[in-house]
Amino acid sequence: MHRLDTITLPESLILLAIDDDSGRLDSNSGALDLALAGAVLTELLLRGDVTLANGNLIAVESSRPDDDVLDAALTTIRASRPHDSKHWVRSLGKIKIRNRLLDRLIERGIIRREERRILWVFPADRFPTEDAAPERALRQAIRAIVIEGVAPQPRTAALIALLNAANLTGMVFDGDERKRYKNRIDEIASGELMGEAVAKAVRDAQAAVTAAIIASTTATTIATS
Repeated sequence: MHRLDTITLPESLILLAIDDDSGRLDSNSGALDLALAGAVLTELLLRGDVTLANGNLIAVESSRPDDDVLDAALTTIRASRPHDSKHWVRSLGKIKIRNRLLDRLIERGIIRREERRILWVFPADRFPTEDAAPERALRQAIRAIVIEGVAPQPRTAALIALLNAANLTGMVFDGDERKRYKNRIDEIASGELMGEAVAKAVRDAQAAVTAAIIASTTATTIATS
């Protein structure tokens, strides 16, 4: 089985957000960007690059992640006055790190890019799978936790919570499974299995993603009514 510790939490999230049949990113755009920001913060917490102090995320001075996405986020946090994870989810969510994550998965041979345009103008690239092993390992780990009751590690619990927040659990479970295991998914997403600091970052990401989805739905409803 592919080792899950060779792929970061943000990479895992965006990889699972790609529809296997169409190669398209299958998510509300704003929700995905916020979920990815939450994944970045969670990864930094899990690695010990940031800590939680008085409700705020604080960069560990000696930390220098060997990862450009994580290092950029840590540099931004370090250069700012202290803020809580809710602030950083919103702030980092505006940067749209998805392109760098996609490029990196392409560089590693996990996906490939097929350039497409709508009406010959608007980019609509697709990202078919090249190496199915990383995604297969993620799916197997998630399904074992949700369906078989395997105790989750904090990283995988956080991934399940972020998938749930961004309405992406359908990328791992079919419709009947989502209904059958909704309570189990909600239990994992509650954060009790992640540790205080990680759970707070994930909950703040969930709240920001939910707000973005509601705002997007409201705007669409107003525009079409």
